[in-house]
Amino acid sequence: MLHALLLLMVVAGLVVITLSTAWRNVVEVAALEEKALLETRVEAGVEMIVLDLIKHGRHSRWLNPPGIPEKFTIDGEEVEARVTDVRGLVDINSADPVLLEQLITSRLGGATARQAIERLRESRASATVRWGTYVDMSVALGLPIEQFASLQPHITLFSILEQPDSRYAPDALKGLLRLDGPEQNDSVISEEATVYGQTYNIIASTSGPLIFSADLVAELLLTGKTDQPYVLRSWIWVPHPPKTPRHIP
Repeated sequence: MLHALLLLMVVAGLVVITLSTAWRNVVEVAALEEKALLETRVEAGVEMIVLDLIKHGRHSRWLNPPGIPEKFTIDGEEVEARVTDVRGLVDINSADPVLLEQLITSRLGGATARQAIERLRESRASATVRWGTYVDMSVALGLPIEQFASLQPHITLFSILEQPDSRYAPDALKGLLRLDGPEQNDSVISEEATVYGQTYNIIASTSGPLIFSADLVAELLLTGKTDQPYVLRSWIWVPHPPKTPRHIP
């Protein structure tokens, strides 16, 4: 009798494990499918923003003011995005070292920032070092992608400026670095109505029942050409703050 009871308990345990594994597999597959759907939606959002920039130029709502998150819908689903002229961001190769260290300290803090700054100084000491991708920078500074993601909204590879141009810098970055200079205003827009020949940083994300998408960070040079309206200069997915999964009915 005891032997039969023990056997029954073992069988019941195996059934529970099997059902639990099956349920976990169902959730994982659903999350992967949702991830693919969310990424497609985000990529479509980037295309819509590019078209708006081409159509409206400097008068595009995405640039007035720069770097402010805005929401819009695609197929009835919400996407959040922000757009910045890269001249208003910190160039990780050409920026003044003090400015870049200030940004790292303000965004990372503590031992992580100190380690990253030490490695930054070592890299800058080598005149031949120029990061070609954000992954190169992340590896060089010893930052996992989750920590590097906190720098991503504020940096670029393509401005070639020692300091961000405050006319194009988002207010958040101006506050972090205490940037001085004129505000973006109508005179700036009228002086430079075209967006062609400039590179723009677009950050977009969305969410579903199970997960947030990662943030897509795209940097595109607008050419003004009909056959090739933009050149993709950088395209990277970085982690988004996690969202607690919902129960699937």
